[in-house]
Amino acid sequence: LKYIFSSKTFVNYLSSHDNERLLHDIGRKDSDAFIKMKTAIILLFTSVGIPMIRQGEELGEDGELGNKHVEKSCFPMPWNLLEKKFNVHLLNTFKDLIKLRHINKSLQEDPINFFHEDDQNKILAYSRGMNLVVITHLYKIAKTKYIIGNFPQNGIWIDYITNEKVYVDDVNNLTLDLLQFESRLFIKQI
Repeated sequence: LKYIFSSKTFVNYLSSHDNERLLHDIGRKDSDAFIKMKTAIILLFTSVGIPMIRQGEELGEDGELGNKHVEKSCFPMPWNLLEKKFNVHLLNTFKDLIKLRHINKSLQEDPINFFHEDDQNKILAYSRGMNLVVITHLYKIAKTKYIIGNFPQNGIWIDYITNEKVYVDDVNNLTLDLLQFESRLFIKQI
């Protein structure tokens, strides 16, 4: 990841008209699928470069390439997807991350600093500037009381998506629980 996410001019995306939508590739529309989707969009919006969203992706559209409905040159937004709570949560996550990219200059300018890499547990943590941290757990087994060391700053940090407050101790360690395939985005409380 650290070599892929290095240019401010890259256009990053999860799906386009040339490849399947991520939710289609995941193959399910349950809570686990939306956790994976949330992880993907946190990585998309916090990576270096320009995020691109395909129409309907923010609503949880999962149309298959080759489907006649999908191949129409113009079709309406699938607003009916917002009848499901997972889809509403997904849309709100997109909105929150778009807002964060606009107000947080470190997401537009600062490089990625990978400060925790655990290949065995498939956990990665990086910062964008001193006040924004992403922790990603890319494995199918949840972790409890996992310690992330070398945090950029100690003190109180807030999960940007859930508003949960966490405490980074005086030696810059954070102890937290991680769901399978979950990403957490923390902002330093100032």
